[in-house]
Amino acid sequence: MPDITVNGQVIAAEDGMSVLDAALSHGIDIPHICDHPMLEKYGGCRMCLVSLEGIPRLV
Repeated sequence: MPDITVNGQVIAAEDGMSVLDAALSHGIDIPHICDHPMLEKYGGCRMCLVSLEGIPRLV
């Protein structure tokens, strides 16, 4: 189970879990409007994009 840091808060995420799902499951709000459990995640609205250490683009 990987640990991720969101706004300075370290949280545990399950393998295969998205950063958005991990944050939301720990009560951390990341704005999102196109995410729906019945749809594939694709970041169409671009509201939930985040920067990840070591990756030069938003994901």
